[in-house]
Amino acid sequence: MFKKKTGLGKSTSKLKNDEAIGPTQPSRVDAPKLSSEPSMQPALVQPANETYGARGLELKEAQAQQQLRTFTRWWNSVLLPRGLELKDLIEDVRSGVMPLALYEELSGALVLRVNSNPKSRFQMLENQNMFLSLLKEKGLRFVNIGAEDLVDGNRTLLLGLTWTLILRYEIQKYGANEQELLRWVKTSTAGYSGVKISTWGDSFNDGLAFCALIHKHDPHALDYANLKPNDVHGNLELAFKVAEERFGVPRLLEPSELVGASPTDDRSVITYVAKLRQAFGDKERELRRLAEEEEKAKLAAARAKQRAETDRLAAELQRDAAALRAWAGQKAAAFRSAMEQESALGKSEGETLAKLGELRGAFRGEEKPPKFAEKGRLGQLYEKVRGQLLADAMTSGEGAPDPAASEKALVEAAPPALQAAWGDMEAAERDYEAALLARLAALERERQTAETDSLLNGLQQSAEKLLEWCRAKTDEMTKGARPPQLGNNPEEVAAAINKLSKFHLEEKPPKEADTVVVQRGLRDAAERLANEGRSPPPKLDEQLDRAWTGLDAAADALRRALDERAKQLEKQLAEAETDKMQAEGCRKAAAWLEAVAAKTNEFAKAVSTSDLGSTKAETEKKLNDFRTSHQQGQRPRWAEERAAFEAERRVIDERRRAEEREPAAWDPSADALSKGWGALGSNERDYEEALLKKLGQLQAEETERMRRAALRDEALASLAELLPPLMQRRHLEQQATAAAEAAAAEVTQLLPWIHAQQKTFNEQRAALEADADGSPVPRVLLTQLEDFDAGEKAKNQLLLVQARAALAQAAGMRQIQRAGTGEPEKAAASGVLPQVDSAWSEMVKAEADLKRSVQGRLNRLSGAALEWERLQRGCRAVSDWLLHSLEVRSCTDIGQNEEEVGTLLRSAQLVSAELEMQCEAVARLKPIAERLRADAEFGARATDAITQVIVVTSLAEPMRTRIGTLKAALERQKRLTAERLAFAVATSQLECCLAHGIELTGFPVDTIDTAEALSIVLESGNRHSAALLPAPEGAEPKAVQRAEAAVAGWQEVAAALPARSTACEAARRAALHANKLHTEYETASGAFDEWFTRSMSLLMLPAGAPAVGAKDVQRAVEIARAQLAEGQAHLRSANEVMRQMISYGVAKNNPSVVTLASMSARADQVRAVATQLLASSQQAPPIAPRDEVVKALNALAESTEKSSEAKAATPRFSFGGSRRRLSSGASGTLTRSILQAELPVPQVAFMCDELKETNGTMLPSSFDPFPADREPTPTLDLPSIVLDLRMHALAVIEHVNRARADPPAYGVQLRAQLDGCFEGTVFNCPSSWGTRRLRTVEGEAAVASLTSLLATTKAVPVLRLVPALNSVAQQLAEEFAAGKEPTQLMERMKARGTFSGSAGEAIVYGVQQPEAIAAQLLISDGDSQRRNRSFLLNGDLKVAGFGLAEHPKHDSVCVLTFATLFAAPLSEKTTVECQGEATPAFLEVIDAIPSEQARDIATDALVTGKKVQLQYEPGSIQITVFERDGSQRSSTLKWN
Repeated sequence: MFKKKTGLGKSTSKLKNDEAIGPTQPSRVDAPKLSSEPSMQPALVQPANETYGARGLELKEAQAQQQLRTFTRWWNSVLLPRGLELKDLIEDVRSGVMPLALYEELSGALVLRVNSNPKSRFQMLENQNMFLSLLKEKGLRFVNIGAEDLVDGNRTLLLGLTWTLILRYEIQKYGANEQELLRWVKTSTAGYSGVKISTWGDSFNDGLAFCALIHKHDPHALDYANLKPNDVHGNLELAFKVAEERFGVPRLLEPSELVGASPTDDRSVITYVAKLRQAFGDKERELRRLAEEEEKAKLAAARAKQRAETDRLAAELQRDAAALRAWAGQKAAAFRSAMEQESALGKSEGETLAKLGELRGAFRGEEKPPKFAEKGRLGQLYEKVRGQLLADAMTSGEGAPDPAASEKALVEAAPPALQAAWGDMEAAERDYEAALLARLAALERERQTAETDSLLNGLQQSAEKLLEWCRAKTDEMTKGARPPQLGNNPEEVAAAINKLSKFHLEEKPPKEADTVVVQRGLRDAAERLANEGRSPPPKLDEQLDRAWTGLDAAADALRRALDERAKQLEKQLAEAETDKMQAEGCRKAAAWLEAVAAKTNEFAKAVSTSDLGSTKAETEKKLNDFRTSHQQGQRPRWAEERAAFEAERRVIDERRRAEEREPAAWDPSADALSKGWGALGSNERDYEEALLKKLGQLQAEETERMRRAALRDEALASLAELLPPLMQRRHLEQQATAAAEAAAAEVTQLLPWIHAQQKTFNEQRAALEADADGSPVPRVLLTQLEDFDAGEKAKNQLLLVQARAALAQAAGMRQIQRAGTGEPEKAAASGVLPQVDSAWSEMVKAEADLKRSVQGRLNRLSGAALEWERLQRGCRAVSDWLLHSLEVRSCTDIGQNEEEVGTLLRSAQLVSAELEMQCEAVARLKPIAERLRADAEFGARATDAITQVIVVTSLAEPMRTRIGTLKAALERQKRLTAERLAFAVATSQLECCLAHGIELTGFPVDTIDTAEALSIVLESGNRHSAALLPAPEGAEPKAVQRAEAAVAGWQEVAAALPARSTACEAARRAALHANKLHTEYETASGAFDEWFTRSMSLLMLPAGAPAVGAKDVQRAVEIARAQLAEGQAHLRSANEVMRQMISYGVAKNNPSVVTLASMSARADQVRAVATQLLASSQQAPPIAPRDEVVKALNALAESTEKSSEAKAATPRFSFGGSRRRLSSGASGTLTRSILQAELPVPQVAFMCDELKETNGTMLPSSFDPFPADREPTPTLDLPSIVLDLRMHALAVIEHVNRARADPPAYGVQLRAQLDGCFEGTVFNCPSSWGTRRLRTVEGEAAVASLTSLLATTKAVPVLRLVPALNSVAQQLAEEFAAGKEPTQLMERMKARGTFSGSAGEAIVYGVQQPEAIAAQLLISDGDSQRRNRSFLLNGDLKVAGFGLAEHPKHDSVCVLTFATLFAAPLSEKTTVECQGEATPAFLEVIDAIPSEQARDIATDALVTGKKVQLQYEPGSIQITVFERDGSQRSSTLKWN
């Protein structure tokens, strides 16, 4: 028994005054969710803490009464079949008889134990307990209700029980609940005017909703359009009446219960609507039953007609099937017949393409699709006929035809038979297509082979012509460099120089451009041959490089020879002019001396013979004539003549010094002239004294006058001799100062331009980086920078170079003249030059920054922008796929039958296959997004784009789970379904490959596309394409057309992928070459800059130094000239790298701002400055004779001083030696007027500048024009090592390699260069070897022997310089220089590493020039075995080292060390990876491997484009080669 519950809930509330608790119900009741165990809740629930007024209680009671009436009517409608009726639900239920009867009607079960007429409460409780137990067995669950509640008449619990029964047996029984039922009402009444369903309450009070439901399910039951919305009672009455009469729905509600102020009971309405829905369903089922009976009647009548139609269709099927089989057989035979003869497949590509187009167009596009549709129609017709036969047999029973016999008659028209014929035709079709494609491929290969051969032949012919032109020009220039061909006069030399310049400006550039085109073509041809699987062509591009290198070397040698010849001719002309001037000077001096001697003899004879006049008048006349005609006339003219030709002699002596000749042998000599002039003075004074004595007038004043005259003459003679050299020094100094001022002014004028350019560069870079409006276009800006480098910058750099050279020349000249450093040079060196150099460096830095920004922007435009486009397109495609596949991916339905599950599984598998391809697409897109992440412009967008599609990678596992679930639900798919699925998947995969292939070929991005990626796409697409055809039997025509379109598209893309792969490989190699070549150019230009700085530091004399020694200057020039070969080597290296950059098309991207023109200009500057300094050093003057000039000035002052009385003292001068020496005791006052009266104008100006003047008096003791002459000359700090041995070694090996790479060409050039240099066994070195004369053993025969050998010698691999072998060779050179016992070669090599194969050394003395070292070792003069020659040309020797040291006897000793292989061990383990061009780190590890075979494994793999990893440990190496397919192979070598 259940314990009676006394309350409705756990919480209670206190009542106010007379308020009472009554049954109440909210306006809306949410029905419990559908469950197999519905829980019973009280029908009327009162909130725990809610109070109501009297009016509220009345409304609640009215609502409960309405529900009671409705539920009573429901009980009666259920019990109606039994004839039972309840008057009072509460009272009639107490006995338990009515509930058990209700249970039997609802459940259809019979209750065996029933107290049909209970008399006692116990029997009533037993019936109620039985009733509740039976309900619980049906799964109903109750809360707070028991048998006592029903027996006691608890209205609330009885209504709740009734509601639970209604839910279970009226609503849930038909698969609904309250909410679903309300939705049904809303759906059914949608569109009916005046009906608005919101809740179960008031929405039904006007009757329109009930009428709309009835009209919806039986439009003829009532006229809804004429209903009046305001006639509520009439509408309700009409609805209840029609429902009861036409649909048998019991009248559970009355209009009066829904009309009025009382609220409508929701459950009453729900109950009635549920009954309506049941009635509508029963009505529909009844109508369907009637329709089925009518259909059976019709079917019986139509069966006979159908049987006749089936026979007709069977005949049609057999006829059309036979025609289709015949057509298929005919086509198969035609295809196979065409394959038997190759000519039938086409004799040309056009014909084959036409046949292929006919197959794919006319046949597959026009003829085959109707036949395929016909096959499908026949298959459907067969199934239709077969189905009709089977249906007829199954439905007709006896009398129907035998289906087995009928089906046997149709066996030839069955789909398998048609598919067999169709498959045979398609197999023949595929074979025919394959034969056409094979024929097309063969014809294309033949055409490509012919094109390649034609292209290669044309390129080879062009290359041979270029080689022939290069060799001819090289030979022409080599011969032109011979002394007899250089020209015999300046005009011829100038013409040769102009011809060479014209060659460089006009003839050479087009040939260089042609060479670049040919080299590119040769590389492309080599690629084509490799792709065609043929042997590579001859390495003509390398021969062209060597030929151009030889031509450049010959052109340089010719230019040097022409320059040297021009200098020689200029020197010869100057020497001839000097000799002419010297001869003329000697003639004038001899005539002068003869006239002076004659006059001297005349005076001496007159004195000795006393021919002084016989009378006083005659003597006075002689004396007067002597003083007027001789002393005042002839003697001054002779003095001027002597000063003139002595000045000419000084000029001539200066010219001879400049011409590097010995001093002139003057005849008559200066001593003879001085003696003659002195003898004249002595004899004329004797003559004058004799005349005076004769007259008896030898007075003291006359004697003094004569002394003063003699003193004046001697002073003037001394000044005439001493002052011109000093004046020349001052003139040179002033010239240098003026040149320095002009150079400083020019340099100063450059500053505004430099600052303006720097500002412009910075502004352009800022605008470019800010991407502001109006910012310059990168490519236009790059062109402007190139024009700037070649135009304004080059011009102003030349001005700067010339100004710096002028300042260096000025400083050098002043210091060599020991005049100190002038203010202009000081100002320029300390102020202007540093400012200009700093500003120039800042401008170059700004230009480099701008160029990097431009190239970065271009890289972004050509790299980042393209990559962003690739990423955007890829992400958009993945996003579209995510959107289109959302329905399939989000579906959780498993399906109810095999067909539905199969459909879902096919969709899921198709999406899964597409998902895999999309994951691959995302995997390809992720690296692009990672690269773009750091990009300022595209980084954020790339991150957003990849973030939106990265979710694809997380969908694989859910899709696998989904597919697994569907497969578990569907044990096995039918064969045709599997074939369709595989066909669709293969088509989708091929379409993905096709889309990817179109992306790679239509939108190429060389920065990320690789040949490996294209190869993978090609292999995948070919695999999917091969899997598509033939189409499966059950394939839909649209699917077949889609597959054929995909195959056709793929074949077009597949044909383009190899070319694209080749382009990717070429782009990759170009990129690898670009990085390598740019680095090499930077290295070469950097090394050139370092050499230039070092050379100029030698030639730029220190600013502020008062003097410098001529020998130091000559030594500095000698060092700088010795290092010129290094600068030329750097320049040649940069030139060669630039030529390679041009040939690979990467010169435009060269980040360096150092141009070849600027390097060439700076190299010329070094030569010019060296030449100027050397010429200045040869004009170094002797120490200025200051004291002698001071004495002469004092004597001149004394000689012009007037005395009041005659002095009879003996004149204060002596005649010691060949010339009078002025006495130091002479004194007097020297004025500007005396100088102006006695000296020539230039000397007066010079003396006025050099003497101090006080109160009108010139102070002779202040004469000190060159104070530095009295100071010790400082010594220049010159480097002890003249050469950069590393770069000198590279230059030497470069010349040796020229002989090894192209022996015949080298021999021709050498023979032409040395032609005419031998005089018997005496060898006059060419100017490029140093002007030396060497005595040989064999003479020119050794050169002839070498050139004869080289003419027939084949090229051998070039030598590679190894630093460790440099150390080996240097040790031997230093040992020879020190006179030590030389260490054995093996011992020296073992101390530095491991070697194998052959090894040897070649030694040469007395030469340092790289060209001369290589040539003399190859000539091997005096060695009958030619050992040095053999070493240099030995192909087994592949590495070399170089050493050079100063030798005390032979000036220098040079050592070349050769070996087959030499490995210098590394100090620690290291790992390097490389692909493409070998990096320095890779070569360093390669050099540490003591095995040629192991080295070949690594380098051969690198040459083929594979990635190589070297894992080095001291004593072992592991070489790993990564293949293109992802596999790898390793080799390990160990050594002690």
